[in-house]
Amino acid sequence: LTNDGAAAWESLIQVQNRSAFIQKIIEYTLDHDLQGIDVDLEWSHVNADYSGFVLELRDSVDKYDLGLTAALPGTYRYPQITDVALAAYDWINMMVYDLTGPWNPSNVGPHSPYSFAENAINYWVNQGVPKNKLTLGVPFYGYDFTDQNNVTALTYSQIVAMNPDNAQVDQVGQLYYNGIPTIEAKTVLAMNEVSGIMIWELG
Repeated sequence: LTNDGAAAWESLIQVQNRSAFIQKIIEYTLDHDLQGIDVDLEWSHVNADYSGFVLELRDSVDKYDLGLTAALPGTYRYPQITDVALAAYDWINMMVYDLTGPWNPSNVGPHSPYSFAENAINYWVNQGVPKNKLTLGVPFYGYDFTDQNNVTALTYSQIVAMNPDNAQVDQVGQLYYNGIPTIEAKTVLAMNEVSGIMIWELG
C-alpha cells in the first residue's frame, strides 16, 4: 500500500466506517462477477481493527454466497488475528517464500526451499487451521544475490530464457529460485497434505 492507501485502509476498517466500506467491496465483487475476496494485508496493515473487519466481511460474503480467503506469512501469525477471525476464512494461502531477499542482502540463499513448505504446513496446523483450509504458496520468481548492493528479482520465465537447463535446478551461481523438480515435489506435498497450490505470481 502507498502511504495514502495505508491511511485510507486504517480509516475505512474502523467500526464507524466499516459497513460502508464492506458494501463497496461487495458491490465491486458482484459487478465484476468475481467468486470472492482475498484479504492480503500484511505486517503493519494488520492492526487492532483487522479481526473485526474480517468477521463483518464474512457476514456479508455469506449473504451473497461468495468466498473469503487470506494470504498469510508461511510461519508467522499476526497477534491481532483472533481465533474466530482465522476460522472465518474459507482457506488460507500460505505465502511460503521470501525467507530472504533484497531487504536482507547479506543472507544469501534460497528464499523458498522445500523445508520451508513443510514447516509452514506444520505451523498453521498447530495454529488450529485444518489442512483442508490451507493452500501452499509457491514462487514463480527468484532473487539474484550476485551483487549484494543490488539484489534483484527475476521471473521464472526470465531465468529459463537465460538457459533452458535452468528449469531443472534451483540455483545458478548466486541466483536462487524453484525449478521444475522442486515445484513438482511441492505440488505432491500439497496434494498429500493440504488443499492445493497458490502461485505468486503470473505477472
